Amino acid sequence: MQQEASPSIHSVTERARQAAASANFGSWERSLRVNGHVDGSDITNGAILVFFAPWVFIAMGLFMPGGSWWMRAFCIAIGLIFLCVGLALFPKAWRRRRAGAAITHLFGGGAVLERTKGQIFALSYADTPVDYVSWKEPIEGGERTRQHLWITLPESRTVMLDGWGKEEQQDLASLAERWGLSPEPRPLGKEPETRPLW
Repeated sequence: MQQEASPSIHSVTERARQAAASANFGSWERSLRVNGHVDGSDITNGAILVFFAPWVFIAMGLFMPGGSWWMRAFCIAIGLIFLCVGLALFPKAWRRRRAGAAITHLFGGGAVLERTKGQIFALSYADTPVDYVSWKEPIEGGERTRQHLWITLPESRTVMLDGWGKEEQQDLASLAERWGLSPEPRPLGKEPETRPLW
């Protein structure tokens, strides 16, 4: 039976326990809910961009009283752009939501990455390449520090754990230490190429 996770995790799922036992990782130590902010914001943003925002602009373009033809065309074009972005974002976010919560279970000899209704990987601390990085992301009125932990899965696909808020950044630092890295991320000079979200 698969268990649904919550942000504060006080037990390990049976699936993760079995994966860790098969990999001889030893006893369970703790589990961390990861990527929670990104999972939630992507589904919200995607839903707004598919079901609400485009239709406001398209309706303005179609029914704007006294508007010039180019203003109507501009509104419709903006609506279609929002719709296209939403159609690209929403299905991926929905698939992640259907795959369940993203959890990292820590054991003595390795970690288990799990989507509670999807994929699961048992990763040895000694044999799994990881990188803990940070960079400055420009935002309105300044910049903010972003942090990622990149983990290379056995199939050579690299996935990321995102450190959005302070608590998530502390979790990433803790995970980096488990893999033998510094708790301080390696600074990058520019925003990196996007890795798939775990």
